[in-house]
Amino acid sequence: MGQNKIKVLFFSRLPVLSSALASLFCDEVDFSYRALTTLDGLSHLKQQEYNGIIIIDLSKSVAAFHKIVNLEEASVFSLPFIFVLNNRRIKDQIDKRNFTTYDIIFKPFRFEDLLSKIRVLTTNLKMVDVSKKVLDGNYFDFRKNEIKSTKGGSIKLTQKENEIVNFLFKMRGEIVSKKILLKNIWGYNESVSTHTLETHIYRLRKKIQIGLGEKDFILNDNKGYYLSGSRSRRFKKDN
Repeated sequence: MGQNKIKVLFFSRLPVLSSALASLFCDEVDFSYRALTTLDGLSHLKQQEYNGIIIIDLSKSVAAFHKIVNLEEASVFSLPFIFVLNNRRIKDQIDKRNFTTYDIIFKPFRFEDLLSKIRVLTTNLKMVDVSKKVLDGNYFDFRKNEIKSTKGGSIKLTQKENEIVNFLFKMRGEIVSKKILLKNIWGYNESVSTHTLETHIYRLRKKIQIGLGEKDFILNDNKGYYLSGSRSRRFKKDN
């Protein structure tokens, strides 16, 4: 049954609760725990294309609650969240625009109720083709090297173009420097210069503009590149 396990990542300030849940999940759930103070680790899940359910116990930390409900990066996950709360009045503060799918469970709760919510969200997760990503009305399928517009147009990408779009999508919400792009797309290759990257970006932009009618799909400033429609833009440092 190992291959069919539900992946669950649990953030909490209570290791004891984590241990109790882990013992109850047994063989059905691939359960892992992280301290609530490591919520910044969500950005790493985005880069790693984590495909599972994220449970966040916010019942003991008002500060963490406000941090996560306003987390703009959450909108790029297309992953299901379960929030554990103990105050029914604050649930309305969750910005539904930031989360594709989420559910709430209040303390005290029965383990069977939590497991039921996990199973429902897992069914929804399996219905989503994780190879297809929505980019402001366009569907990017990185397995087929293709971007399709909801208006009917489509373009095929070269392998490098595909890797560039995919990486910028992973880092959505951040401005990615040329150095970071070169390192992650071409690796440590001294023969590759920023001119190579700029040429690829130029050709990719032209292809997208002609094929999809999108002239502002990939944007840039003096710090680097980012995808249009990012709700916030922070500079991704060169390390």
